[in-house]
Amino acid sequence: MLGSDFDGIDQWIPGLEHAGKIPLLTEALLRRFPEELVRGFMYRNWFTFLHRHLPVH
Repeated sequence: MLGSDFDGIDQWIPGLEHAGKIPLLTEALLRRFPEELVRGFMYRNWFTFLHRHLPVH
């Protein structure tokens, strides 16, 4: 999962200078990769990990 870890860094990827531009990254990935793979990149892998390892109350 990609987060918003933009504070404290002094170099950025052009076009991805802050978390508000993550949708642009998603769009670029979707032009090159299948949607299901992009979902994994963007959130599903982390969601699955959390679902498996966090305690349920």
